[in-house]
Amino acid sequence: SATVVPLLPEPYDIIWSAVCFAIILFVFWRKFLPSVKKTLDARSEAIEGGIRKAEIAQAEATAALAQYKDQLAEGRAEAAKIRDQARADGTKILAELKEQAAAEAARRRAMLNLPAGAMVLDYGSGSGEFLAEGTRAGWTMLGVEPGEAYAAHARAAHGATVLPSLPADAGPFDAITSHHVFEHLRDPVAVLASLVARLKPDGVLYLS
Repeated sequence: SATVVPLLPEPYDIIWSAVCFAIILFVFWRKFLPSVKKTLDARSEAIEGGIRKAEIAQAEATAALAQYKDQLAEGRAEAAKIRDQARADGTKILAELKEQAAAEAARRRAMLNLPAGAMVLDYGSGSGEFLAEGTRAGWTMLGVEPGEAYAAHARAAHGATVLPSLPADAGPFDAITSHHVFEHLRDPVAVLASLVARLKPDGVLYLS
């Protein structure tokens, strides 16, 4: 009789087991494997799509940053250009104003034609160009200027004597001048009377 090995199944068990395994494998391959593959493919596409979107977003962010830096550089360059132009314009305007003030001071000096030693008051002396012009002519000059910035400039630049208001005992003067002042006064008539009272009998009052 044939020897029976208890650890080995019978041949028909092996055959039926193989058939069942094949059926299960076939069903898994036809039914479940495509679904799993579809799910994995969908996840893969989603991941790849997310990576592509991230790469596109990063590229757009990099481009936007580069554009911002370019615009910032252009803005700074334009601001520097405007600032330099404003400084140049300011310097030019200041030079023109100084030239006009010097020309007006020289004109007043020539018109007054006073001798050396004359006492002259400049009421509203501004930055002191006429005070300097009169000093060069040998006149004794006194300026009245309530604007401290102007008065400080006149003292520093021209060594002029400038007071914020006219002292009660000032005068008498050989000439009193006032350039572009009276149109800004609250009571020009009273100021005019006060200045006339400070003139010598043959003194000159010049208003412009």
